[in-house]
Amino acid sequence: MSLPELAVKRRVTTAMVMAIIVVVGSISFFKLGLDLLPDIDYPVVSVITTYSGASPEDVETLLTRPVEEIVSQVNRVKKVTSISQEGASIVMVEFEWGTNLDFAAQDIRDRLGLFRQFLPEAASDPLVVKFNVSQFPILGYGFVGDMETKDLTDFVKDNVANRLERIDGVASCVVESPEVREIAVAVDKAALEARGLALSDVVNALRAANLTLPGGYLVDGYREFRVRTVGEFRSLDEIGATIVGMSKSGAPIHLRDIARVEDTY
Repeated sequence: MSLPELAVKRRVTTAMVMAIIVVVGSISFFKLGLDLLPDIDYPVVSVITTYSGASPEDVETLLTRPVEEIVSQVNRVKKVTSISQEGASIVMVEFEWGTNLDFAAQDIRDRLGLFRQFLPEAASDPLVVKFNVSQFPILGYGFVGDMETKDLTDFVKDNVANRLERIDGVASCVVESPEVREIAVAVDKAALEARGLALSDVVNALRAANLTLPGGYLVDGYREFRVRTVGEFRSLDEIGATIVGMSKSGAPIHLRDIARVEDTY
């Protein structure tokens, strides 16, 4: 007996089956979950490594290519892409769908841990990040005003961002600006070589001088005092006064003697 013949001869049964399908379908439709950003684990893991002051060519040679070779050996890797820019290397590893990203990310961390000794000492430890849609912003605001960009950025951070973060459902609020403040140290190569110094001497001196170290605490009766050594730079003059070496006569060599310190954006 064919299906059309069965439907004609058993009309009541056919009508009941169709009614059940319609009812169940309607209930399922109205109970169907909706989410603007569904929780989907995309099989992508990124490896981010920073190398301050390095050119894109150096980043590609010293960081990106070695990291690509390491991560390509991980199981179920589908494609490896990378971005080499000034001071940063980003390697994106795409896995086959269905791959457990927790195990894959841990495997990458283990392999990079063995490889870390071959990276430049000045480079940061590779950061392994899993791709997550929920980490992307869903709403953006733009601000303009009759003030300097840095002043407007500080105003938004102090008066707008913290209020937005108090709203229910807001996880975080990030303020970005096209101008990022940085202290530039322009070293005079001739002056540096004339005093018998290397660029690494300048870097190490600045790194050692710009530190705040805890020194423990003191207890006096019912009072407790924290002890710490505050050594972070507070002005350009303090940076310029940093001693980076000693001359042959024993006189200190200050940073301002061999470099120009500027507050730039």
